[in-house]
Amino acid sequence: SRTNLNGFTTSTNAGQTRHLGAELDISYFQTLGPVYNLNYFVTGSIMSYHFQNFIDGEDNFSGNELTGTPAEMFNAGIELTSQNGFYANINSQYTGEIPIDDGNTLYASSYFLLRSKVGYHFKWDWLEIDLFTGINNLTNTKYSSMLQINSAFGRFYYPGTPRNYYGGLSVKVGF
Repeated sequence: SRTNLNGFTTSTNAGQTRHLGAELDISYFQTLGPVYNLNYFVTGSIMSYHFQNFIDGEDNFSGNELTGTPAEMFNAGIELTSQNGFYANINSQYTGEIPIDDGNTLYASSYFLLRSKVGYHFKWDWLEIDLFTGINNLTNTKYSSMLQINSAFGRFYYPGTPRNYYGGLSVKVGF
């Protein structure tokens, strides 16, 4: 897609693209005595997404990386759960650099995010309650949460959310 100086977005046929890659998903569940359990996980993907045949007017983008797509993404985490309803987790996300124009002259930087959450969940007869609190972006990483690819304005990056805290209460009633 292209955004012109008037703010209108138009689409251009990219011809052909090739999407090759590998994905990984590993998890392990561990029992810690009669009350606690740990769940570890790692997921990820390594991708090679390229334009195979993409000519736009005078510009030949064939062979370039696909715009708006990171070449690698990984998530990892650990969660502690208990029989009495307490839970806690910490998880991470890595996103590789992202091309933001078809010519591959501009890239958004890679980034790493860390999140954590603790809570208490219990069910009693017809009532289910989840009380929780957490922190997003623990390391206060500066990153782009969204990109405007091929922008005519020179504004490509939308800032990600800085460190933030949240809490909540979920109540479910069922008979």
